[in-house]
Amino acid sequence: MINPEILKQSDTIQEYEEGCLSVPKVFEYIKRPSNITVKFTALDGEDYEIEAQGYNAQIIQHEIDHLEGILFTERM
Repeated sequence: MINPEILKQSDTIQEYEEGCLSVPKVFEYIKRPSNITVKFTALDGEDYEIEAQGYNAQIIQHEIDHLEGILFTERM
């Protein structure tokens, strides 16, 4: 995903345990929206929009946080 942007997020919140290679051996439960819609450009140069739910939504939000300079420890 190149330049991902969250377009929509659900009001429903989920909580999953997260960890990160940037902060080894630290794990904590983080609350995030359970469903998101993301727009991004792929390696083929085309723009896409996807809906992600559950753990996939959690992962995408975690990685977008990295692009914005936020570590999951700031959400604890």
